[in-house]
Amino acid sequence: VRLLGHEDPALPELLPVARDCMAPSYPELAADFDRISAYAYGEEETFRSTLRQGSALLDRAITGSGERLPAATAFKLHDTYGFPIDLTVEIAAEHGLDVDVTGFRELMAEQRRRAREDTRARKTGHADTGLHRALLDEHGATDWQAYTTLTTDSTVLAVLREGAPVATAVAGQIVGVVLDRTPFYAESGGQESDAGTLH
Repeated sequence: VRLLGHEDPALPELLPVARDCMAPSYPELAADFDRISAYAYGEEETFRSTLRQGSALLDRAITGSGERLPAATAFKLHDTYGFPIDLTVEIAAEHGLDVDVTGFRELMAEQRRRAREDTRARKTGHADTGLHRALLDEHGATDWQAYTTLTTDSTVLAVLREGAPVATAVAGQIVGVVLDRTPFYAESGGQESDAGTLH
């Protein structure tokens, strides 16, 4: 399978032109061109290698698929090798093959569902958030004062250990503390949580 009809790397021809056009406004492009181009050329070669492997897989699938390319093959071409489904359908049609596009879309939907579940699990640390929801419903949202002060007088609404409320905590235990107001910034979007003390 020849996808584009152009076998040679394109970036060695394009990047010097981009550098020359952009350098008057961005002189660092010219100064750092060797480093920038080395990264870019390496990325292009990695992509070309992936494309070659995907093309070889598609060639084998076309040869051994009878009249229809299976959904699993189309999905692997897309997921692993970056082949858009439209490209797979077009190439298969050139060889007289149909593609199980319905099955492909089902596999894509399943992948998206798993990705959403993984994202939710990472956000909650695989924890059951029902207790937190109950505390929110009972007490309302915490008065968050992270941008206005470094200290607050706060009331402890709950102490949580291993996902369950406890009456007390002792030195050395790791617990969660739910407060009615706080100056602490909790970890969010990659920013580290604040550190401090409760008295």
